[in-house]
Order: sequence, then C-alpha cells, then structure tokens
Amino acid sequence: MHNRYSFTCTRCGQTHVCDTGCAFEVPYHYFNLSDEQKQSIAAIDTDFCRIQHAQQTDYFVRAVLEMPVHDDQDLMYSWYVWIAIDEAAWLDYQNFLRGTAPAQKAAGWLANQLPGYPDTLNLSVELLPRGGGLRPLAFVQRIPQQMAHPLLQDQYGGFSVIKLRSLSEHLVHGTGAVGPASTV
Repeated sequence: MHNRYSFTCTRCGQTHVCDTGCAFEVPYHYFNLSDEQKQSIAAIDTDFCRIQHAQQTDYFVRAVLEMPVHDDQDLMYSWYVWIAIDEAAWLDYQNFLRGTAPAQKAAGWLANQLPGYPDTLNLSVELLPRGGGLRPLAFVQRIPQQMAHPLLQDQYGGFSVIKLRSLSEHLVHGTGAVGPASTV
C-alpha cells in the first residue's frame, strides 16, 4: 500500500504530493469547549478523550476508518477519527490495551465532521480493536437510516482516484473542515 500519491490540482494547477489519510486532532465535542472547559472538565491525549459534564461523562477513542480506492489497488484512504463510546466499552478497550481482557467489538458514534461528506457527526459505527499497537478500526454500520449515506457507500464500495483527488484538493486548500484536521 502507498501512503502518498501526487496529482495535478485543478484549483491551482500545481502538483501536490499528499498522504492518503486525514487525521482529526480532537473530537468535535472537545473542539467546541471553551479554553476554561478544556482545562476543567476534559482530559485528552493522542488516543483517548473524556469530557466530564455535570450530568454525564462523554468518552472518545481514536480509530481508523479505511476506504479503498477501487481503481488503484495500491491506495487505501484512512480517516483518523474520534469515536464516542459508552463507559463500559471505554473500560473494555483500555483493559484490552493493558492485556487484561480480550478484544471486544463496541458500538459507537462518529465524533468528527468529515470534509466532503454530508453530516457525519453521530453516524453509528462499529469499533473493532486491533493488537500490535494499531488503532481500532471503525466501520459505518449498515443500518437502514444510514444505507444511503455517501460515507458508508465509500467505505464499503470504495471510491475513485478522481474522488480522492477532489477530496485532497478540498483538504489542501482548507475549505470547510469542521475542527482541526490534517493530512497524515
């Protein structure tokens, strides 16, 4: 698999060398906190985030949502996203990472708005832990209310190199990402 590719940009005419991934630094929910709230009610590192509100605590883990590029078998696009999960799944995943429990699938919700797609916040996903220091995989759940969503269709059916270029142009020129995201 390549993790970099180049293309001639239709917006500026330049050749860009891009990574085949986009990483969100924080969950949308954390991004929208005030600076004071980030200090007082939130804890975040590269893989976990917890936000402790008065009535509830929100839990997030970093995961990878992979999408094949169907007309280039050497390319795979990876979204490094945050997934909201419940406390039990959060604890199960941490125990798995410590080696004290087996891997457990978990239901969750996408906690980032992916550029180039209609609303992706709160799409239902399944989280599959992986060993070897790899982040868990996230799969958009195939449930009736999500079947027509372009993200689900792209994850399971792949997308073209042309769509990859369009997405990369969107990211390179910084138009419309909600929250901090960067190519990886």
